[in-house]
Amino acid sequence: MKKIIAIGFCLAVFAVSASAQQADGSRTRKERSEQGFRKGNIDRGERAHVRGDAARTHIEGRRAGRDGRITPMEKRRMHRMRKHHRHTAFRFKHNQHRHHRRVI
Repeated sequence: MKKIIAIGFCLAVFAVSASAQQADGSRTRKERSEQGFRKGNIDRGERAHVRGDAARTHIEGRRAGRDGRITPMEKRRMHRMRKHHRHTAFRFKHNQHRHHRRVI
């Protein structure tokens, strides 16, 4: 009896820890973009552009999954959109337009 309770408890602990690790990461990405804005790595227009890209990617994903099945062509298109989004965010973050100091 004690073994059954102990095994059940261990399985419950593993199930809870596994479910805690399954996050979509959207909150982390949003916080990262906000942090880049606060630090001055991206400006207001670039932040709006990145947010628009993310919104378009999200809408396209919902549109692709609307019929209950995502075709290989839709997967390819969504992957291309996400890749473009990541590239744009990286480019904005590393364009060095705010790090030049003026010499007086």
